[in-house]
Amino acid sequence: MEELPITSDQKVAIVTGSSSGMGFETSLILARNGFYTYATMRKLEGEGSKHLADITKSENLPLQIIRLDVNDDKSVKDAINTIVKEKDRIDVVVNNAGYDLMGALEETSMEEIKGQFETNLFGAIRVLQAVIHHEKTESRYYSEHNFLGRKSIVSAKLRVSCNQICF
Repeated sequence: MEELPITSDQKVAIVTGSSSGMGFETSLILARNGFYTYATMRKLEGEGSKHLADITKSENLPLQIIRLDVNDDKSVKDAINTIVKEKDRIDVVVNNAGYDLMGALEETSMEEIKGQFETNLFGAIRVLQAVIHHEKTESRYYSEHNFLGRKSIVSAKLRVSCNQICF
């Protein structure tokens, strides 16, 4: 995909879990509102990636689709390093990657529960840590993610604090 030039005042956003749903729509909203947007997803060969690429091309949006798996340290570091190398900053982080786990507690295995925590909580933290590692300015990062079916906001400025992670 052809990379559109960034203007000096254009903000850079990254959205995880962009292959469908809220991540897909959030990526489009940000790009349509002038953010150079990195829409990330685990699998680039899926329908979501193709559909997002088609919309990006037809509307000439400042949006690039890249691979990022929030459960894979190397994948996260590689994606964040690529973005920082290309754009020299990240202004907005939307941690959307995650999934709901439904069922009776007594019928849900510990492996399933740990898997959800790995993606929904630790995945979001993994992305924020990688972004904060590159922080060069007084920028503030916001990460909205779904943790155990509840919306949580993680705010970071030289430290990470959680507002509303509750059970």
